[in-house]
Amino acid sequence: MKYTSAGKNEFDKAVIVSGDSDMIPAIEMIKTEYPEKKIGVMVPYGHMAREIRNSADFQLKMKLEHLEKSRLLDKIKTADGVLEAPKNWLPA
Repeated sequence: MKYTSAGKNEFDKAVIVSGDSDMIPAIEMIKTEYPEKKIGVMVPYGHMAREIRNSADFQLKMKLEHLEKSRLLDKIKTADGVLEAPKNWLPA
């Protein structure tokens, strides 16, 4: 996984996919230190998370279809065998 850095000028806009208010200090630090950078949030589907939404420059709405399109396969073959999603994770 590659991490980008505001300090190295590696982005103009960033989107944080989280509803966790623990991210607010990081958002506020970036906005203070790098005011030209824009920080958005996409709160996971079904969550409110007003505090983190209020700290961001913009918001994106996560829809159920976003989750459905990003879902991994029910079974994934690996060099060591097959990984299977737990039955309670599977769509009804």
